Amino acid sequence: MVKKAIIVLAGFLLAALITASNDGNITANKDGIITNSDYGVISIYLDVLQSKADFIEALNADMPSPQNFQGGPIKLKDYLLKIGEGATWGAKEFTVIDVNGDGINDIILSLTHPYIMGNIMLVLVYEDAKVYSNIFMSRHMSQIKKDGTFYDSVPGHFNVMKLLFSSGVFSSKEVLHSPDYYEVSSDDFSSAMKEQDIKEDAKWFPFSMETITADLFTAWHSND
Repeated sequence: MVKKAIIVLAGFLLAALITASNDGNITANKDGIITNSDYGVISIYLDVLQSKADFIEALNADMPSPQNFQGGPIKLKDYLLKIGEGATWGAKEFTVIDVNGDGINDIILSLTHPYIMGNIMLVLVYEDAKVYSNIFMSRHMSQIKKDGTFYDSVPGHFNVMKLLFSSGVFSSKEVLHSPDYYEVSSDDFSSAMKEQDIKEDAKWFPFSMETITADLFTAWHSND
């Protein structure tokens, strides 16, 4: 009962804060504090995470067809059923991070499936009051760091990558690539990998529909 009351209160405060921010009555610094501009973005993300609003399946310029397509608009609950082919993927945890370096926080959901080993990373990005998505198998997006870099491993090479997003299209750039694939010495690669490894990991939070409002506020500046 107490837990439910806290969640209801959090939702009430969110609505009040968004209204106040739109009226220009809230002033705050970033540095771990929710700012005026954050409230509108958070409210849009909350609607998407609670399947109250649609998001758009975006193209990935670096992914070949037929895996790559633009879909949507679609709600999260319907999307999880669609990609599960009869068995719904479930959101296990999430992190809030500026994936593409545009200064606006994005969300990554770690999805699990009852019959498939490994996770899928569902990336949600905000642009012009809309939310766009793309998915990555865990081997192509693992050990995500606070700065948005992550590991991408396929047979034969192991890279450090960074996502880009612009005008509704995802792409990626290599931050570091393995020596057997490009002209880079093993020593240089090992040194760079050590620097990557000691970067602080992104902080993850359990995903629960019951507490997502409060949890999203808690997570919003956790990876700054």
